[in-house]
Amino acid sequence: LAASSSAPAARVAFFTCPKPFTGSNVRSQVVAVKSWKAIGGEVLLVSPDVEPEWAERLGATAVRTTKRTEGGTPLMDDIFARAQQSTDADIMVYINADIVLTSAFMEALQTVYAHVERHKKAGSVLGDVPLPHTTASRMRSQDAARAAGTTSGGAPQHLTASASKDASSADGGDASAPAHRPFDPLEHGDGL
Repeated sequence: LAASSSAPAARVAFFTCPKPFTGSNVRSQVVAVKSWKAIGGEVLLVSPDVEPEWAERLGATAVRTTKRTEGGTPLMDDIFARAQQSTDADIMVYINADIVLTSAFMEALQTVYAHVERHKKAGSVLGDVPLPHTTASRMRSQDAARAAGTTSGGAPQHLTASASKDASSADGGDASAPAHRPFDPLEHGDGL
């Protein structure tokens, strides 16, 4: 799918709860944050211990949170709530502070956003953009069908019937028993 050139680009905010900018954390976090800025994202550093001087140096916004576990770990619900209060971006992306992104990520994000917006305006369902929750729902149906020994529940035949054929008895298990392999959507052409 190509993003529509007539649709305005979504405003994207990346938010993270960085480790302190000391020692070996500095380089990886600085490189990551710079990559997010380079692809056009707003950056929010969200933490009880946020360092405003680092945020300023990186062109990011420092957002202080206050809630922690008894062990001192920042609470995710507080991080998400404070980030949402601190931006009016169309899309918010929570990301680990040391993950570098390329322009391909932003292009994909914009393509999906344009597709969703187009379908929202038309009053239709999301169409052919595969969403993780629909895949997860299909996987639960397939797992239930496997447990029941059927192919009902919408599970494609090749995902249920072949499981026992692929089982290996090398571990001493019963080769006729269904294999317990993790479902890989890319392996079955259902790619996300």
